[in-house]
Parts: sequence; C-alpha cells; structure tokens
Amino acid sequence: MHEDELDDDVEEFEIIEEEEDGGDEAFGAAEFVSGLVIGVAAGAMVALLFAPQAGVRTRRKLGRRARHLRDQAEDRLHDSSRDLRKQVRRGRRKIKGKIDRATKRTKKVVKRLT
Repeated sequence: MHEDELDDDVEEFEIIEEEEDGGDEAFGAAEFVSGLVIGVAAGAMVALLFAPQAGVRTRRKLGRRARHLRDQAEDRLHDSSRDLRKQVRRGRRKIKGKIDRATKRTKKVVKRLT
C-alpha cells in the first residue's frame, strides 16, 4: 500500500465532510420568506387601520386584504415546502452516493492492508 493512495483516500473523506456542511442555506431562505410575508401583512393591516375611511368599510377592506395575504402566504409555504422536499431528496441521493463510494474505497484500502 502506497502512502499516496492512503492520502488520496483521506482527501476524499475530507471532501465529503466539507460538502455536507452547506445544508443550512435552504432553511435560512425559508425563514426569511416567512418573515417577509408576515411583515408585509402586518404593515398592510396597520396602514389600513390608519386610513381615513369609515370603520365598516375599513374592516371589510382589511378582511379582504388579510384573506388575500393569507392565501399568498399559503401558496408560498406550499411552494417552499415542495422545493425543500426536493432538495432533501436530492441531498439524500447525493450523500448515499458518496457513502457508497467511500465504503468501496474503504473496503479496497482494508483489502490492500490485509
């Protein structure tokens, strides 16, 4: 067994570890979108409450706007969760492939050492 071959195997394991560390970005984006939607909804409601209109008319308008924003938020949540599920499936397949390759390489190294 050559030292260079062992170094190559160790490098591949290190690469696998580095690639596994990047999964938190999708969760950060989902949290940002959720916060943005909630902030927009709250801002719209406050603006309507302070608008110079009759009380009944303002409440109706506020209700319509709240329902519209709720529907938009539900749509975005559905889209985000669908995209997140796709990313998780893709990530699992990628990790499984890396584990399979690492297992094969490990077996080759063990076989060479024995």
